[in-house]
Amino acid sequence: MYNTLVKDLIIKHFGEPKNSLTFGRSTKRKDRLYCYTLENEKEIADICNLLGTQSSNYNIKLPILKQAFSKKGKNGTGLPQCACLEEQDDGHWNLCIYDITGVAYKPYRGKITATLQLGRPPTVDLSDRSSNFYGYWEKSWFRREHMPQNSRDGFSYWINKALKTSEPFRLFSADFFLAVAQAEKIHILKDVSRAIRNCGCFLPPISYENLLTCRTPAEVIQSFTEEQPTLSVNFNKTDLNAGYVMKKIAHEVNRRDWLKLAKLDAQSLSELITLPLFYDEFQTETFLRSYYIKEFEILGFNRNYAEDYVRLCRITGEKFRIGCDRETYRRIHDEMSEKERKKASEAEFRMPLVAVPSVFDELETALRQAGRDEFERIGTTERLFQEGEYQHNCVFSRRALLREDRVSIYRWNHKNTSYTVQFVRRLSRGYVVDEVRARFNRAITEEHFNDLKVQLAGIAVIDDFLKPNFIS
Repeated sequence: MYNTLVKDLIIKHFGEPKNSLTFGRSTKRKDRLYCYTLENEKEIADICNLLGTQSSNYNIKLPILKQAFSKKGKNGTGLPQCACLEEQDDGHWNLCIYDITGVAYKPYRGKITATLQLGRPPTVDLSDRSSNFYGYWEKSWFRREHMPQNSRDGFSYWINKALKTSEPFRLFSADFFLAVAQAEKIHILKDVSRAIRNCGCFLPPISYENLLTCRTPAEVIQSFTEEQPTLSVNFNKTDLNAGYVMKKIAHEVNRRDWLKLAKLDAQSLSELITLPLFYDEFQTETFLRSYYIKEFEILGFNRNYAEDYVRLCRITGEKFRIGCDRETYRRIHDEMSEKERKKASEAEFRMPLVAVPSVFDELETALRQAGRDEFERIGTTERLFQEGEYQHNCVFSRRALLREDRVSIYRWNHKNTSYTVQFVRRLSRGYVVDEVRARFNRAITEEHFNDLKVQLAGIAVIDDFLKPNFIS
Protein backbone atom coordinates (compact mmCIF):
# COMPACT_ATOMS: atom_id res chain seq x y z
CA MET A 1 0.00 0.00 0.00
CA TYR A 2 1.29 3.46 -0.95
CA ASN A 3 4.18 1.92 -2.89
CA THR A 4 4.17 4.65 -5.53
CA LEU A 5 3.80 7.42 -2.94
CA VAL A 6 6.74 6.16 -0.89
CA LYS A 7 8.90 5.82 -4.00
CA ASP A 8 8.06 9.31 -5.23
CA LEU A 9 8.74 10.89 -1.83
CA ILE A 10 12.05 9.06 -1.44
CA ILE A 11 13.21 10.35 -4.83
CA LYS A 12 11.92 13.85 -3.98
CA HIS A 13 13.82 14.16 -0.68
CA PHE A 14 16.80 11.78 -0.95
CA GLY A 15 17.75 12.37 -4.58
CA GLU A 16 17.62 10.57 -7.90
CA PRO A 17 17.63 6.75 -7.74
CA LYS A 18 20.96 4.99 -8.25
CA ASN A 19 21.61 1.56 -9.74
CA SER A 20 23.71 0.39 -6.81
CA LEU A 21 25.99 1.53 -4.00
CA THR A 22 28.99 1.22 -6.33
CA PHE A 23 29.79 4.25 -8.47
CA GLY A 24 29.62 3.61 -12.20
CA ARG A 25 28.12 0.13 -12.00
CA SER A 26 25.26 -0.32 -14.47
CA THR A 27 23.74 -3.46 -12.94
CA LYS A 28 20.43 -2.63 -11.34
CA ARG A 29 18.31 -4.72 -9.01
CA LYS A 30 14.68 -4.58 -10.02
CA ASP A 31 13.41 -5.03 -6.46
CA ARG A 32 15.64 -2.45 -4.78
CA LEU A 33 16.01 1.30 -5.12
CA TYR A 34 18.87 3.34 -3.66
CA CYS A 35 18.60 7.10 -3.18
CA TYR A 36 21.34 9.20 -1.64
CA THR A 37 22.94 12.58 -2.04
CA LEU A 38 26.63 13.11 -1.40
CA GLU A 39 28.39 16.46 -1.37
CA ASN A 40 31.72 14.84 -2.21
CA GLU A 41 30.80 12.62 -5.19
CA LYS A 42 33.28 14.45 -7.43
CA GLU A 43 36.02 14.01 -4.83
CA ILE A 44 35.32 10.26 -4.67
CA ALA A 45 35.42 10.00 -8.48
CA ASP A 46 38.75 11.91 -8.55
CA ILE A 47 40.25 9.51 -5.99
CA CYS A 48 39.13 6.53 -8.10
CA ASN A 49 40.82 8.00 -11.17
CA LEU A 50 43.99 8.80 -9.21
CA LEU A 51 44.22 5.31 -7.71
CA GLY A 52 43.54 3.76 -11.11
CA THR A 53 46.30 5.82 -12.71
CA GLN A 54 48.80 4.95 -9.99
CA SER A 55 47.93 1.25 -10.20
CA SER A 56 48.37 1.26 -14.00
CA ASN A 57 51.56 3.32 -14.09
CA TYR A 58 53.38 1.28 -11.47
CA ASN A 59 51.75 -2.06 -12.37
CA ILE A 60 50.68 -2.79 -8.80
CA LYS A 61 47.56 -4.41 -7.42
CA LEU A 62 46.03 -2.17 -4.81
CA PRO A 63 44.37 -3.62 -1.70
CA ILE A 64 40.89 -2.53 -0.63
CA LEU A 65 41.20 0.99 0.79
CA LYS A 66 38.53 2.44 3.08
CA GLN A 67 37.80 6.09 3.73
CA ALA A 68 35.62 6.91 6.78
CA PHE A 69 33.31 9.91 6.76
CA SER A 70 33.58 12.17 9.81
CA LYS A 71 30.65 12.77 12.09
CA LYS A 72 29.52 16.34 12.57
CA GLY A 73 27.04 18.34 14.60
CA LYS A 74 26.24 18.45 18.30
CA ASN A 75 22.70 17.11 17.90
CA GLY A 76 23.25 14.17 15.58
CA THR A 77 25.67 12.24 13.47
CA GLY A 78 25.81 14.61 10.51
CA LEU A 79 26.58 11.65 8.24
CA PRO A 80 25.05 11.50 4.75
CA GLN A 81 22.21 9.04 4.44
CA CYS A 82 20.98 6.45 1.99
CA ALA A 83 17.36 5.39 1.54
CA CYS A 84 16.91 1.80 0.41
CA LEU A 85 13.42 0.91 -0.80
CA GLU A 86 12.77 -2.79 -1.39
CA GLU A 87 9.63 -3.85 -3.24
CA GLN A 88 8.73 -7.47 -2.63
CA ASP A 89 7.04 -9.94 -4.98
CA ASP A 90 3.79 -9.92 -3.00
CA GLY A 91 3.44 -6.15 -3.42
CA HIS A 92 4.67 -5.15 0.04
CA TRP A 93 7.50 -2.68 0.61
CA ASN A 94 10.25 -2.13 3.14
CA LEU A 95 12.14 1.14 3.58
CA CYS A 96 15.45 1.34 5.45
CA ILE A 97 17.43 4.52 6.10
CA TYR A 98 21.17 4.00 6.60
CA ASP A 99 24.00 6.28 7.64
CA ILE A 100 26.69 6.33 4.96
CA THR A 101 29.79 5.77 7.09
CA GLY A 102 32.40 5.84 4.35
CA VAL A 103 33.55 4.51 1.00
CA ALA A 104 35.67 1.51 -0.02
CA TYR A 105 37.98 1.69 -3.05
CA LYS A 106 38.82 -1.65 -4.65
CA PRO A 107 39.95 -3.12 -8.01
CA TYR A 108 37.14 -4.33 -10.30
CA ARG A 109 37.66 -5.54 -13.87
CA GLY A 110 40.81 -3.57 -14.46
CA LYS A 111 39.73 -0.33 -12.82
CA ILE A 112 39.16 1.12 -9.34
CA THR A 113 35.59 1.32 -8.12
CA ALA A 114 34.12 3.08 -5.08
CA THR A 115 31.41 1.42 -3.00
CA LEU A 116 29.51 3.24 -0.27
CA GLN A 117 29.69 1.68 3.21
CA LEU A 118 26.44 1.66 5.17
CA GLY A 119 26.12 1.67 8.94
CA ARG A 120 24.40 -1.35 10.43
CA PRO A 121 21.71 -1.77 11.57
CA PRO A 122 19.64 0.85 9.71
CA THR A 123 18.68 3.98 11.63
CA VAL A 124 15.07 3.56 10.43
CA ASP A 125 13.17 0.46 9.33
CA LEU A 126 9.66 1.05 7.95
CA SER A 127 7.29 -1.41 6.28
CA ASP A 128 3.68 -1.61 5.15
CA ARG A 129 3.44 -4.88 7.09
CA SER A 130 3.64 -2.99 10.39
CA SER A 131 0.40 -2.43 12.29
CA ASN A 132 1.79 0.70 13.99
CA PHE A 133 1.58 3.12 11.06
CA TYR A 134 4.30 1.56 8.95
CA GLY A 135 6.71 1.31 11.89
CA TYR A 136 6.71 4.85 13.26
CA TRP A 137 5.19 3.61 16.54
CA GLU A 138 7.17 0.35 16.76
CA LYS A 139 9.12 -0.26 19.97
CA SER A 140 12.86 0.05 19.52
CA TRP A 141 15.74 -1.67 21.30
CA PHE A 142 18.95 -0.38 22.76
CA ARG A 143 21.49 -1.72 20.32
CA ARG A 144 24.29 -2.42 22.78
CA GLU A 145 22.40 -3.71 25.79
CA HIS A 146 19.74 -5.53 23.73
CA MET A 147 17.08 -4.21 26.06
CA PRO A 148 13.73 -2.63 25.19
CA GLN A 149 14.06 1.14 24.93
CA ASN A 150 11.10 2.14 27.02
CA SER A 151 7.44 1.69 27.80
CA ARG A 152 6.28 4.98 26.31
CA ASP A 153 3.63 4.78 23.62
CA GLY A 154 4.88 7.48 21.26
CA PHE A 155 7.58 7.49 18.59
CA SER A 156 10.66 5.48 19.49
CA TYR A 157 14.02 7.07 20.24
CA TRP A 158 15.45 5.99 16.89
CA ILE A 159 12.58 7.43 14.85
CA ASN A 160 12.74 10.77 16.68
CA LYS A 161 16.52 10.87 16.42
CA ALA A 162 16.35 10.26 12.67
CA LEU A 163 13.69 12.97 12.29
CA LYS A 164 15.81 15.44 14.27
CA THR A 165 19.15 14.74 12.60
CA SER A 166 18.11 14.00 9.00
CA GLU A 167 16.35 16.70 6.99
CA PRO A 168 15.52 14.34 4.07
CA PHE A 169 13.84 11.84 6.40
CA ARG A 170 12.04 14.63 8.27
CA LEU A 171 10.59 16.09 5.06
CA PHE A 172 9.75 12.62 3.74
CA SER A 173 7.87 11.78 6.95
CA ALA A 174 5.99 15.09 7.06
CA ASP A 175 4.83 14.64 3.45
CA PHE A 176 3.99 10.96 4.02
CA PHE A 177 1.79 11.68 7.06
CA LEU A 178 0.06 14.50 5.20
CA ALA A 179 -0.62 12.35 2.12
CA VAL A 180 -2.04 9.48 4.21
CA ALA A 181 -4.18 11.94 6.20
CA GLN A 182 -5.67 13.31 3.00
CA ALA A 183 -6.18 9.90 1.40
CA GLU A 184 -7.80 8.29 4.43
CA LYS A 185 -9.38 11.46 5.87
CA ILE A 186 -7.63 11.05 9.23
CA HIS A 187 -7.28 14.73 9.99
CA ILE A 188 -5.27 14.36 13.21
CA LEU A 189 -2.40 13.01 11.10
CA LYS A 190 -2.15 16.45 9.49
CA ASP A 191 -1.28 17.84 12.92
CA VAL A 192 1.34 15.12 13.35
CA SER A 193 2.75 16.09 9.95
CA ARG A 194 3.00 19.75 10.99
CA ALA A 195 4.67 18.82 14.29
CA ILE A 196 7.30 16.75 12.46
CA ARG A 197 7.95 19.46 9.89
CA ASN A 198 8.19 22.28 12.45
CA CYS A 199 10.12 20.58 15.27
CA GLY A 200 11.79 17.57 13.70
CA CYS A 201 10.20 15.10 16.12
CA PHE A 202 6.95 13.95 17.70
CA LEU A 203 7.10 14.13 21.51
CA PRO A 204 3.58 13.18 22.77
CA PRO A 205 3.67 9.68 24.34
CA ILE A 206 0.44 8.48 22.78
CA SER A 207 -0.09 5.20 20.95
CA TYR A 208 -1.25 5.17 17.35
CA GLU A 209 -4.44 3.42 18.42
CA ASN A 210 -5.26 6.14 20.95
CA LEU A 211 -4.25 8.89 18.54
CA LEU A 212 -6.93 7.74 16.11
CA THR A 213 -9.59 8.28 18.80
CA CYS A 214 -8.67 11.99 19.01
CA ARG A 215 -10.26 14.45 16.64
CA THR A 216 -8.34 17.58 17.65
CA PRO A 217 -4.87 18.49 18.99
CA ALA A 218 -6.49 19.55 22.29
CA GLU A 219 -7.86 16.03 22.77
CA VAL A 220 -4.39 14.58 22.14
CA ILE A 221 -2.77 16.84 24.73
CA GLN A 222 -5.48 16.28 27.34
CA SER A 223 -5.28 12.50 26.91
CA PHE A 224 -1.91 11.95 28.55
CA THR A 225 -1.04 14.90 30.81
CA GLU A 226 -1.48 13.98 34.45
CA GLU A 227 -1.22 17.55 35.72
CA GLN A 228 -3.97 19.84 34.53
CA PRO A 229 -2.92 23.46 35.18
CA THR A 230 -5.18 26.02 33.60
CA LEU A 231 -3.21 27.68 30.83
CA SER A 232 -4.68 30.41 28.65
CA VAL A 233 -3.94 28.49 25.47
CA ASN A 234 -6.09 27.26 22.62
CA PHE A 235 -4.39 23.91 22.08
CA ASN A 236 -6.28 23.37 18.84
CA LYS A 237 -4.22 26.20 17.34
CA THR A 238 -0.95 25.14 18.95
CA ASP A 239 1.72 22.84 17.59
CA LEU A 240 1.30 19.38 19.14
CA ASN A 241 4.86 19.30 20.45
CA ALA A 242 4.65 22.80 21.93
CA GLY A 243 1.27 22.08 23.53
CA TYR A 244 2.57 18.87 25.07
CA VAL A 245 5.65 20.58 26.55
CA MET A 246 3.54 23.44 27.95
CA LYS A 247 1.25 21.05 29.78
CA LYS A 248 4.12 18.85 30.89
CA ILE A 249 6.19 21.56 32.56
CA ALA A 250 3.49 24.06 33.64
CA HIS A 251 3.16 22.64 37.16
CA GLU A 252 6.89 23.26 37.72
CA VAL A 253 6.81 26.85 36.45
CA ASN A 254 5.90 29.79 38.66
CA ARG A 255 2.27 30.81 37.98
CA ARG A 256 3.25 34.41 37.30
CA ASP A 257 5.13 33.16 34.21
CA TRP A 258 2.37 31.02 32.69
CA LEU A 259 1.51 33.71 30.16
CA LYS A 260 5.13 33.64 28.98
CA LEU A 261 5.02 29.85 28.86
CA ALA A 262 1.89 30.03 26.70
CA LYS A 263 3.93 31.84 24.03
CA LEU A 264 6.14 28.81 23.42
CA ASP A 265 5.98 28.04 19.69
CA ALA A 266 7.30 25.29 17.44
CA GLN A 267 10.29 27.28 16.20
CA SER A 268 11.51 28.14 19.72
CA LEU A 269 10.90 24.59 20.89
CA SER A 270 12.85 23.11 17.98
CA GLU A 271 15.99 24.98 19.11
CA LEU A 272 15.67 23.53 22.64
CA ILE A 273 15.09 19.89 21.78
CA THR A 274 18.11 17.65 22.32
CA LEU A 275 18.46 13.91 21.75
CA PRO A 276 18.29 12.90 25.46
CA LEU A 277 14.67 14.13 25.48
CA PHE A 278 13.72 11.18 23.26
CA TYR A 279 14.67 8.52 25.82
CA ASP A 280 11.76 7.03 27.74
CA GLU A 281 9.41 9.64 29.15
CA PHE A 282 9.96 13.34 28.54
CA GLN A 283 12.34 14.58 31.26
CA THR A 284 11.30 18.05 32.45
CA GLU A 285 14.67 18.74 34.06
CA THR A 286 16.56 17.86 30.86
CA PHE A 287 14.37 20.24 28.87
CA LEU A 288 14.62 23.06 31.40
CA ARG A 289 18.40 22.72 31.53
CA SER A 290 18.48 23.12 27.74
CA TYR A 291 16.14 26.12 28.02
CA TYR A 292 18.23 27.91 30.66
CA ILE A 293 21.54 27.25 28.93
CA LYS A 294 20.18 29.04 25.86
CA GLU A 295 18.34 31.74 27.83
CA PHE A 296 21.27 32.50 30.13
CA GLU A 297 23.74 32.59 27.26
CA ILE A 298 21.71 35.39 25.68
CA LEU A 299 21.75 37.23 29.03
CA GLY A 300 25.51 36.86 29.41
CA PHE A 301 25.62 34.00 31.95
CA ASN A 302 27.64 30.86 31.30
CA ARG A 303 26.53 27.22 31.15
CA ASN A 304 27.56 26.49 34.75
CA TYR A 305 25.32 29.30 35.99
CA ALA A 306 22.37 27.83 34.10
CA GLU A 307 22.96 24.34 35.49
CA ASP A 308 23.34 25.80 38.99
CA TYR A 309 19.99 27.55 38.62
CA VAL A 310 18.24 24.29 37.71
CA ARG A 311 20.00 22.41 40.51
CA LEU A 312 19.13 25.10 43.09
CA CYS A 313 15.46 25.06 42.07
CA ARG A 314 15.42 21.30 42.64
CA ILE A 315 17.23 21.49 45.97
CA THR A 316 15.17 24.37 47.40
CA GLY A 317 11.83 23.37 45.86
CA GLU A 318 11.37 26.76 44.22
CA LYS A 319 9.25 26.98 41.08
CA PHE A 320 11.11 27.75 37.87
CA ARG A 321 10.93 31.28 36.51
CA ILE A 322 11.04 31.86 32.76
CA GLY A 323 11.42 34.91 30.52
CA CYS A 324 12.97 37.09 33.26
CA ASP A 325 15.60 39.77 32.83
CA ARG A 326 19.25 39.37 33.88
CA GLU A 327 18.95 41.09 37.26
CA THR A 328 15.83 39.12 38.23
CA TYR A 329 17.53 35.82 37.46
CA ARG A 330 20.63 36.90 39.38
CA ARG A 331 18.55 37.91 42.42
CA ILE A 332 16.57 34.65 42.40
CA HIS A 333 19.76 32.63 41.98
CA ASP A 334 21.47 34.38 44.88
CA GLU A 335 18.42 34.03 47.14
CA MET A 336 18.20 30.30 46.47
CA SER A 337 21.94 29.93 46.98
CA GLU A 338 21.70 31.66 50.36
CA LYS A 339 18.72 29.54 51.36
CA GLU A 340 20.52 26.36 50.36
CA ARG A 341 23.64 27.29 52.31
CA LYS A 342 21.66 27.92 55.48
CA LYS A 343 20.20 24.42 55.31
CA ALA A 344 23.67 22.93 55.83
CA SER A 345 23.98 21.11 59.16
CA GLU A 346 26.85 19.90 61.30
CA ALA A 347 26.31 16.40 59.91
CA GLU A 348 26.78 17.79 56.41
CA PHE A 349 30.02 19.47 57.50
CA ARG A 350 31.39 16.16 58.79
CA MET A 351 30.90 14.45 55.43
CA PRO A 352 34.06 14.04 53.30
CA LEU A 353 34.25 16.46 50.39
CA VAL A 354 37.27 15.39 48.35
CA ALA A 355 37.78 11.84 47.08
CA VAL A 356 40.81 9.96 48.44
CA PRO A 357 42.74 9.52 46.27
CA SER A 358 41.52 12.18 43.86
CA VAL A 359 42.26 12.66 40.16
CA PHE A 360 43.01 16.29 41.09
CA ASP A 361 45.81 15.45 43.56
CA GLU A 362 48.37 15.87 40.79
CA LEU A 363 47.06 19.40 40.16
CA GLU A 364 47.41 20.34 43.84
CA THR A 365 50.96 18.96 43.91
CA ALA A 366 51.92 20.82 40.72
CA LEU A 367 50.62 24.15 42.07
CA ARG A 368 52.45 23.69 45.37
CA GLN A 369 55.74 22.70 43.72
CA ALA A 370 55.49 25.70 41.40
CA GLY A 371 55.16 27.99 44.43
CA ARG A 372 51.68 29.17 43.58
CA ASP A 373 50.82 30.05 47.20
CA GLU A 374 47.90 32.25 46.17
CA PHE A 375 45.88 29.08 45.37
CA GLU A 376 44.13 27.28 48.25
CA ARG A 377 42.34 24.03 47.52
CA ILE A 378 38.89 23.76 49.11
CA GLY A 379 39.11 20.43 50.91
CA THR A 380 36.29 20.23 53.47
CA THR A 381 32.55 20.76 53.40
CA GLU A 382 32.76 23.43 56.09
CA ARG A 383 35.44 25.29 54.14
CA LEU A 384 33.27 25.11 50.99
CA PHE A 385 30.37 26.56 52.97
CA GLN A 386 32.56 29.41 54.18
CA GLU A 387 33.71 30.07 50.62
CA GLY A 388 30.12 30.46 49.46
CA GLU A 389 29.30 32.71 52.42
CA TYR A 390 32.26 35.02 51.89
CA GLN A 391 32.14 35.10 48.09
CA HIS A 392 28.33 35.31 47.98
CA ASN A 393 28.10 32.64 45.28
CA CYS A 394 26.56 29.19 44.88
CA VAL A 395 29.80 27.19 45.14
CA PHE A 396 28.32 25.19 48.04
CA SER A 397 25.85 23.62 45.61
CA ARG A 398 28.85 22.07 43.80
CA ARG A 399 29.63 19.70 46.71
CA ALA A 400 28.11 16.73 44.87
CA LEU A 401 30.43 17.39 41.92
CA LEU A 402 33.40 17.52 44.31
CA ARG A 403 32.43 14.27 46.01
CA GLU A 404 32.06 12.61 42.61
CA ASP A 405 35.60 13.86 41.81
CA ARG A 406 34.39 15.70 38.71
CA VAL A 407 35.75 19.14 39.70
CA SER A 408 38.29 20.73 42.02
CA ILE A 409 37.68 24.15 43.55
CA TYR A 410 40.27 26.68 44.75
CA ARG A 411 40.33 30.08 46.39
CA TRP A 412 42.72 32.37 44.52
CA ASN A 413 43.73 35.51 46.43
CA HIS A 414 45.28 38.01 44.05
CA LYS A 415 45.99 41.73 44.51
CA ASN A 416 43.44 42.20 47.30
CA THR A 417 40.77 40.37 45.28
CA SER A 418 39.43 36.90 46.03
CA TYR A 419 38.33 34.54 43.27
CA THR A 420 36.64 31.13 43.33
CA VAL A 421 38.30 28.99 40.65
CA GLN A 422 36.93 25.69 39.37
CA PHE A 423 39.10 23.17 37.53
CA VAL A 424 37.93 20.19 35.50
CA ARG A 425 39.98 17.40 33.97
CA ARG A 426 40.08 16.78 30.23
CA LEU A 427 41.69 13.47 29.38
CA SER A 428 43.23 14.84 26.20
CA ARG A 429 44.25 18.23 27.59
CA GLY A 430 45.07 17.83 31.29
CA TYR A 431 43.46 20.21 33.78
CA VAL A 432 41.37 23.11 32.55
CA VAL A 433 40.10 26.24 34.28
CA ASP A 434 36.35 25.83 33.90
CA GLU A 435 35.11 28.89 35.77
CA VAL A 436 36.47 31.93 37.66
CA ARG A 437 34.29 34.23 39.75
CA ALA A 438 35.02 37.15 42.07
CA ARG A 439 32.75 38.09 44.99
CA PHE A 440 29.03 38.40 44.17
CA ASN A 441 29.59 36.31 41.01
CA ARG A 442 31.43 39.12 39.27
CA ALA A 443 33.59 38.17 36.29
CA ILE A 444 37.36 38.35 36.45
CA THR A 445 38.94 41.58 35.22
CA GLU A 446 41.05 41.50 32.08
CA GLU A 447 44.18 42.46 34.08
CA HIS A 448 43.70 39.61 36.55
CA PHE A 449 42.78 37.24 33.74
CA ASN A 450 46.15 37.89 32.13
CA ASP A 451 47.86 37.45 35.52
CA LEU A 452 46.10 34.10 35.94
CA LYS A 453 47.31 32.92 32.55
CA VAL A 454 50.88 33.87 33.47
CA GLN A 455 50.67 32.00 36.79
CA LEU A 456 49.33 28.82 35.17
CA ALA A 457 51.41 28.94 31.98
CA GLY A 458 54.46 27.24 33.44
CA ILE A 459 52.62 24.27 34.96
CA ALA A 460 52.75 21.29 32.60
CA VAL A 461 49.63 19.50 33.83
CA ILE A 462 47.44 22.58 33.23
CA ASP A 463 46.23 23.29 29.72
CA ASP A 464 46.16 26.93 28.64
CA PHE A 465 42.50 26.68 27.58
CA LEU A 466 40.75 29.57 29.32
CA LYS A 467 37.32 30.71 28.20
CA PRO A 468 37.22 34.33 27.00
CA ASN A 469 33.76 34.90 28.52
CA PHE A 470 35.40 34.85 31.96
CA ILE A 471 36.42 38.46 31.45
CA SER A 472 34.18 41.32 32.61
